[in-house]
Amino acid sequence: MTVEGNTGPAVADVTIAGNLGFTEVARLWQQTKPPFQAGATVRIDLGGVTGSGSAALALLLQWFEQAREQHAVLTLQSIPEQLMALIHANELDFLLD
Repeated sequence: MTVEGNTGPAVADVTIAGNLGFTEVARLWQQTKPPFQAGATVRIDLGGVTGSGSAALALLLQWFEQAREQHAVLTLQSIPEQLMALIHANELDFLLD
């Protein structure tokens, strides 16, 4: 799993690659803990994710909650099919808006 990012005062671009299983998500959470600034825009590119499950979905939900609390905008890009299927199956389509 790799995480790359480019952050500025109002915009953050994050690229995530590799497997997003339970172990990787826990490590990713510790590495990133996204500091959503009020009014910031955060774009997360998931195009390099090779595997994901419920832990990845939980991570995305936590990030969206943090963004909401800070009145930030979080968008997901290049969502892998496996993760997209989990989003739809759990009726979490708001993650796609």
